[in-house]
Amino acid sequence: MIKLIIWGTDKTEYLEHNSVRITEQLSNRANTCDFKINWTTITSWTEIKLYEWFYLTEEASSWQAVLNVNNTFENQDKFEAWDVLTIDVNESWEKDYTISSIDHDAKTITLTTNLTSTLSLRTYCWRKVFWWTIVDNPDEEIDHNWTLSYQVRCTDYTKLFDNKLVVDTYEDMYPREIFGRIVYDFVATNSTTSLDTFESAWTESGTALAMGDDTDDFIEWTKSQTTGTSWSWTAIWTKTIWSTDISSETAIRFWWKVTVWNWSSISEFKVRIGSDSSNYYEFDVTNIWIGYEICWNYETHKFIDWTQTWSPDLSAVTHLQYRITTTATIADTNLNFDYIFGSDWWFSIQNCFRWIAEFDDAKIQYLKPTVAVDKICKLSNIFWYIDYNKDLHVFENYFELSRFNITDSSTNYSDLSYSTDITTVKNRQTVRWWEAPSETQYTQIEVADWEKASWRLDYKPKELEVSVDTWWWYVQKTVWVENLVDETAYDFVYNFNEKVIRTANIATPSNWDKVKLVYYPFKSIRVRAQDLTSITSMKALVWWDWIFDWAVINDYTIKTFEEARERATAELDQYKNPMVTIMFSTEKDWLHPWQLINIVDSSRSISDDYLIQKVSIISKENDIFQYYIQASSTLFWIIEFFQLLLKRSDKIQIDENEIVDLIQNVDWEIQFTDAITTDVNSYIYTAWDKWTYYIDFQWITWTITADWYVTPNSGEIQSPRVWVFWWGETWSISIDTSSNHVNWQAMKIVTDTWWAWLSIKSFTWKRIVLKPNTEYTLQWWIEIPTTLTNLSWSDYAYIRLREYANKRWWAVLATTTIWNKSTIQDFFKSSTTVTTNGSTWFWEIEVAVVWAAWTVSFADIWIIDSTADSESNPAVAGFSETQQLKAYLLNTDNDNITNTDWDKIIIYY
Repeated sequence: MIKLIIWGTDKTEYLEHNSVRITEQLSNRANTCDFKINWTTITSWTEIKLYEWFYLTEEASSWQAVLNVNNTFENQDKFEAWDVLTIDVNESWEKDYTISSIDHDAKTITLTTNLTSTLSLRTYCWRKVFWWTIVDNPDEEIDHNWTLSYQVRCTDYTKLFDNKLVVDTYEDMYPREIFGRIVYDFVATNSTTSLDTFESAWTESGTALAMGDDTDDFIEWTKSQTTGTSWSWTAIWTKTIWSTDISSETAIRFWWKVTVWNWSSISEFKVRIGSDSSNYYEFDVTNIWIGYEICWNYETHKFIDWTQTWSPDLSAVTHLQYRITTTATIADTNLNFDYIFGSDWWFSIQNCFRWIAEFDDAKIQYLKPTVAVDKICKLSNIFWYIDYNKDLHVFENYFELSRFNITDSSTNYSDLSYSTDITTVKNRQTVRWWEAPSETQYTQIEVADWEKASWRLDYKPKELEVSVDTWWWYVQKTVWVENLVDETAYDFVYNFNEKVIRTANIATPSNWDKVKLVYYPFKSIRVRAQDLTSITSMKALVWWDWIFDWAVINDYTIKTFEEARERATAELDQYKNPMVTIMFSTEKDWLHPWQLINIVDSSRSISDDYLIQKVSIISKENDIFQYYIQASSTLFWIIEFFQLLLKRSDKIQIDENEIVDLIQNVDWEIQFTDAITTDVNSYIYTAWDKWTYYIDFQWITWTITADWYVTPNSGEIQSPRVWVFWWGETWSISIDTSSNHVNWQAMKIVTDTWWAWLSIKSFTWKRIVLKPNTEYTLQWWIEIPTTLTNLSWSDYAYIRLREYANKRWWAVLATTTIWNKSTIQDFFKSSTTVTTNGSTWFWEIEVAVVWAAWTVSFADIWIIDSTADSESNPAVAGFSETQQLKAYLLNTDNDNITNTDWDKIIIYY
């Protein structure tokens, strides 16, 4: 059932049946919603909230986490683990809860936490569909009875985000801090109530060090407070303030900062606000284990997400407390706090990506906040959007996989259509602008006549050389730019703009002497690039001329022929293939733009991934939504058109206020049929100084091995073989999609006796390629919910890496244990550095539980080349510390490369 809340009032009874239409588009971040409402007035810029709801069929006590409900919408796939439900919207006890699991048969929903209050029979549970702002509501009269009907048009919060212009300069800041300052300074907040400005120190206890004034680094007023911790434990800072009423506010906001060397030491950060030390609200600062840059972090936390202890009174707040639990010492002055205040909810940056390259000098002059955010994101090669909680999401390049796919036997869709559009194809492009020095030297010969002392150059010169032939040989002369030197010191001088060279401190050449002028001529830039693969493919598709030209590009940012070639090539990369469009309808929920959906239709010869571009959602009978999907791809089994479109559709102009040029990451795999011989490793080209390899436990093959085994086990995890242990040992390995890890998935190992030696290796047939004598940084996530039991002589879980000289040979060059532990550990990101053996070309990563029992979950592992950036050109080096661009030519098994043993030359980017 649908519920419509307009400015805090339930207006569902006035909503015209089946009139709701919602549109989400990849190409337009401002999603829209239309509906018709009757018999009630409505005003523009009013906030609306659209929910789907169901109710409880049994009372739920405050101590329980299971809800008995009348509908779980299993036919529409509306809910899954980690979805959020809101209980009793518009009531004083309104609160968000996260779903842990759903039992469709029993009609029960289990929450991740217990209820904080008892819920009566038929209490409403709400699922957020869209929150928006009304921008237009034309009316019409109904049946001449002076009653009006409104056709309401709404947009998401992106428009509201743009009320003010951003005018500021951000020096030595990471994107997260820039976004926080933009939201704090330039994005509207209805009301604020100050609690403390950190102009003076708080009282410390536990392992907390005393606060001190920091007058150089602060957010508001004249200073912040800087501090640290004396050792690992809980550090507490407390402040008693004048009684302050924040009962009309909906959230708490504050600023804090920790150095990049200390972020991994923080395991927990809690904030308490209340009437006194016994009556308070408490909330957790989330994701504190994620790498924080050396930057200020702007935090926002809603009251409805807080945990309440006894009876705090928000109309008389006097007690403030920060509690940080650490696993190591945080040096004094490495932790800063500033300005804490209450505010209405409005905009926040809780889901803003961290750990991105720093901006030396970003000047934003009179730009809309969305334009400013988009500018920074483009320069950082990251994506953004504003969700229906008014939270700014900033994240890395990735495509989310859809909840379901379509096959020949699927019954989850209808009315599928398929079309190919060649009108956007461009496989030849001309670029021109102004002048640039040619890459080939030009020789110009002039003949003297005893009188002529100056000559006109055919072109404007670069690196001009002058020689005079006196019939025997050419003798090189000195030359420089006129008016910039003492002419008595040079034989010739020249005027660049006038294209003239003349004698200076040299006699006029004799009759029939030759003056040779050698230089790189400045010529007008004209570059034409074409894509031969596209031309060949289009030749097979169309009967007419298969070359597709578009308008000439005139780009005033281009300075060299190389840049012009890059500009033309980038254009072809985007448009060289026809666009394939798939459209279908479904009743299944949770399809959105940004998702990749795999579609297989044998009758049309379709088998590919398609990027969802647009979703239209229309209400129908019984308030169930019908979803109309438009997805696109390109021919020839690639989707780089959309990937490049999302990164940047054209070359970004770089000026003194900007940081980095467009970099395109491309993977090539070239298979040769002719027999050739190569060295083991022929170094080709290094474009950047960082290389990163990411291991995902869900998508990469892992092989499970053991010293003792008897029969195959059904606990297989994308592996060709799995074995079970004897002596009654039982175990399981699975992908845990309910994990608390930030990506919501991990590989979980469960054992029940100490006999287990459960070892899981990556790439047993295709190991990870890397370089000898090179330092790599490894980062990984691990969770141990409960201390391991039944411990024996080598009692722990571990991660090891093994080094090999060859992709197939069994001999191990070196084995390094990079992590081992048996005690409780929340999902936590750890890191270390390892330098490879001089003969190492391949790695295996092994995770294991050894002679211990209970549960261990492993998640993402990153391998990063630790080599420092050596680029001297700032336009090139700006973001090289975070790029993943490297190229090698590798013969993978030390023999001749032929087409008989499936060898490949792989170029890694």
